[in-house]
Amino acid sequence: MAALAGDGTCIECEALTHWVELQIIDEYNKGFAGIKGLLTDGAGTEHEITLKDGPILVKKLAAGPVTLVLDNETWLAEAQTRKPDDGSDPEIAKSLDENLTKPGNKVSVKELQSVTTGDLIVLEGEQKLPEKHLATSCLSLIADNSYVIKVAGFNYLSLRIGVFFDGTGNNTENALNGQQEIEEWLAQVCNDPTELEENLELCREGQLPVEGSYANDKTNVEKLYALYLTQLDETSSQLAAGVYVEGIGTTEGESDNVMGSAFSLGDTSIKSRVEQVCDTLIKDRLALIQDFSEYDGVLSIKFDVFGFSRGAAAARHFVNTIDTKDDHGLVKSLPTISGFGFKIGYDWTKREDSRIGFVGIFDTVESAVQDTLLGLSDDCAERVVHLCAGDEYRKNFPLTRITSDIEGRKIASQFTEVMLPGAHSDVGGGYRSRHTYSANADAAMIEGSRLRYFVCSEREITGKLHTDNRAYQDALKYAQLKLSEGWGDKIVTKVKGDKSYDDDFAFGEIGLKVKYRFRRQGRSTRKFIHVDVMLKRMVEGELSRIPLHMMFEAGCHVGVPFKEWKESNPDLKINLKDRSLPIELKDVDSQLLKSACKSGVLDLRNQIDNKKYKLIRRYYCHHSSKNNGFIDGIVNSANIVNDLPVREYFANTPGEES
Repeated sequence: MAALAGDGTCIECEALTHWVELQIIDEYNKGFAGIKGLLTDGAGTEHEITLKDGPILVKKLAAGPVTLVLDNETWLAEAQTRKPDDGSDPEIAKSLDENLTKPGNKVSVKELQSVTTGDLIVLEGEQKLPEKHLATSCLSLIADNSYVIKVAGFNYLSLRIGVFFDGTGNNTENALNGQQEIEEWLAQVCNDPTELEENLELCREGQLPVEGSYANDKTNVEKLYALYLTQLDETSSQLAAGVYVEGIGTTEGESDNVMGSAFSLGDTSIKSRVEQVCDTLIKDRLALIQDFSEYDGVLSIKFDVFGFSRGAAAARHFVNTIDTKDDHGLVKSLPTISGFGFKIGYDWTKREDSRIGFVGIFDTVESAVQDTLLGLSDDCAERVVHLCAGDEYRKNFPLTRITSDIEGRKIASQFTEVMLPGAHSDVGGGYRSRHTYSANADAAMIEGSRLRYFVCSEREITGKLHTDNRAYQDALKYAQLKLSEGWGDKIVTKVKGDKSYDDDFAFGEIGLKVKYRFRRQGRSTRKFIHVDVMLKRMVEGELSRIPLHMMFEAGCHVGVPFKEWKESNPDLKINLKDRSLPIELKDVDSQLLKSACKSGVLDLRNQIDNKKYKLIRRYYCHHSSKNNGFIDGIVNSANIVNDLPVREYFANTPGEES
């Protein structure tokens, strides 16, 4: 029962003349403005307070001890971003001393108290603080005193994770193994004049001793992965690490999966690769490189996502799997890492906690049986860059754009889509370069293909030329188109029965190979004509290094943690090795390099001089559309519309399965 004065009034009520002065700071002497709390005086009366950068004075208190409880949610949201002082800056201690020597309210001497977050809040539900931040009972406040309360900072890590989805039929380890076999083949067979003629003939035709992912070079996805930093930045408390994902349809050390490559099915499909990243790959990578027990936990995660071809489709599906979602594999897999924990209140659905930073994709091609989410919403990432192949026309390689229309007129403000010279792998990488080999690599640079074939039948007329028919005229028209675009130097026709019919076409020749047969039909004879359009060239492999350099530059422009670009690196060299050509790519690289740093839709084919573009096609662009037989025709034949090769486009459709 409260004591009463002689006139019957409450002594404690009459004595509400006390005060307390509080200044709550972090280890860098910075305040916590705007956070609310309840201060309880010695009589049990609660007083609402709001923190500010400087001291706050609370008056009309009862005498005795004072307790303080801050708002759980807002305090944790702010306090968990404050870091410990590492002691490297003497000005911090000096600033604190100056603060303490200034008199408090009523010329009181300020008292410093060092506390933890656990001393200032009441935990709710399943909240659990790191051990060093649990309540210590160190906070002791008495009315009529001034206090500076220094709160221990949180030693949290921010993660920056690069995820690199390789393309269909692309696998770094298989490429390296294949490179060794090709190197031996070049040295021991192709560059040995005493070798058997049948083996030398394979060299002249560019028939590599390996196939599939073993015949391909490392892609731009792998090269960007190699450039992505794996480091712990103590200053920013950021751990950066990259994760490489094998290409669709491939497994290290094994033959390529036909169903995976053709239809994106099974354990090497688009969806399976994304699941593997979430369930195991990121977890295993982080566990390998970092001891998380040294830290209070993880504050936030930012993802940089890269991909090529179906790997670009996987990258887009990954973005849609992670962005503002909490039902993916990472939610369960990361906490299984020894010593790993999240800050209190970590929320996968909030972009301040989990965010897609940079998305860098090369020539998105889905062609999958499974339903996938390729549409990218305008706010799915801080930056999206899509580099596309302007000389890709295969029917089974339609491009899924990041524009909301097929024509490429509507695009999000932080998106960039660039159309570049080259076929699919001229943009995403995978064609071999002379820089890969020590031996003379001519045989590995040969591209010989039947581009298309044309057939017709007609009544045989004695004396009529074998080139005087619809099949030949259509084939000639197509060959003339290819010549006008710069793919070859001249058109050469060979007719069955000619002496040179079985001889190879020379490098740079666009060949028309005419064969025919006769069939008796009643009293007349019909002639069946078949004309192949052939192209044989020696094509260099450096063109893909321009889009590689562009993507690297675009990433650096927005803070992606890449290593330094070194032109001495054989994987990055743009200049030619051991060959002189009418055009070098260095000037083209300099001209286009910064283009992907700009937002919008850009067709850089229009910015290259037509003569220069033809030379690029002649010596550096691969002609990916071809028909060398039944299977090859199914996979690689051109998409023909009105007798012209035209690429099919799909628009960016967020939220829709494709």
